[in-house]
Amino acid sequence: MQAEQLKLAGIDDLDERLTRWEAFWQGEVYKRPPVTIVLPAGPRSQYYNNYQDAEAAIRTHIEWVEQTQWLGDSLPSARPDFGPDQYAAWLGAELRYSPDSSQTNWVTPFVQDWPSALPLDVKLNSPVFTRSLELLKRMAADGWGKFLVYVHDLHSNCDALSAIRGPDNLSMDFYDDPDHLKLACSQIGDTYEKVFLALEQAGQWATRGYIGWLHVYSTKRFAVTQCDYSCMVSSELFNKYILPELRKEWVFLDRSIYHLDGTTALTHLPALLAEPDLDGIQWLPQAGQKPQCMWEDVLMAIRNAGKRLDLHGTPDQIRHMHKLLGPAKCVYHADCKTADEAHELLDWMERN
Repeated sequence: MQAEQLKLAGIDDLDERLTRWEAFWQGEVYKRPPVTIVLPAGPRSQYYNNYQDAEAAIRTHIEWVEQTQWLGDSLPSARPDFGPDQYAAWLGAELRYSPDSSQTNWVTPFVQDWPSALPLDVKLNSPVFTRSLELLKRMAADGWGKFLVYVHDLHSNCDALSAIRGPDNLSMDFYDDPDHLKLACSQIGDTYEKVFLALEQAGQWATRGYIGWLHVYSTKRFAVTQCDYSCMVSSELFNKYILPELRKEWVFLDRSIYHLDGTTALTHLPALLAEPDLDGIQWLPQAGQKPQCMWEDVLMAIRNAGKRLDLHGTPDQIRHMHKLLGPAKCVYHADCKTADEAHELLDWMERN
């Protein structure tokens, strides 16, 4: 997709940015790896605002995008999500919000047992999913020529099952009711494609491109995949219950990055690296651990497996990882404080 086909307000070097993103996906380098640097002028619309008042949320999103500096290879974009547990809400759970926790949401578990809850499905005409589509359509229309609309943060798989059953109950189900749980996992996996296609059409992603909360851009069908609940299970359970449903997502998508969250989830890294349809990995240690740039053995394992790496850090941390990993198949999200600091990093990346 060339710049003349995708107009984004205020981006004079759009064609160069798009060229660099495509080179990243092709395993090549155009001058330097993609580096996204976003300098917001203030807070953007929160999940609860998106859910409660679409009109006000869209106005806030437009103002936020216009006032934000989109440097490096970042692209003006806005987030239509209702929060991490929106997938559970699409399955029938009630969304909960709190002004004290504006960056997240939750649901009340409603599944008492799997035999009475199955089959699981997402009804595309349900009130919550319809509300998701309507906001997405409005944002895509109002953002035409100005900004892109995020691909949703899709916590499918056992993340959704954990939300509607409760994490403690779900953990016991692996031992108390493994057959019904396996069926529930399979049914959740089967909802992903139809959910994505409905959202894709509403957000005009196929014609404008795909970008999500990792701020990675692709002209081909792309999403971040994940299962944060996997940090609670063994490799054996991950491979039996979770991995088969992730494979459905990777086969459906043209391009994918897996969000691997926390040190206890590292036990699943060898299995993920062996998956041919998974393109890249974002490894994030939890709070209190050494920063991402210091997990050199993990980063090199991903690099040596031929996967793409999604990386973040301060300018000095990014310089360290760039020297370690080389330029190909890496994307960096830089925590810069000023435009001058951003341009200094970008110049260094191109020279090195």
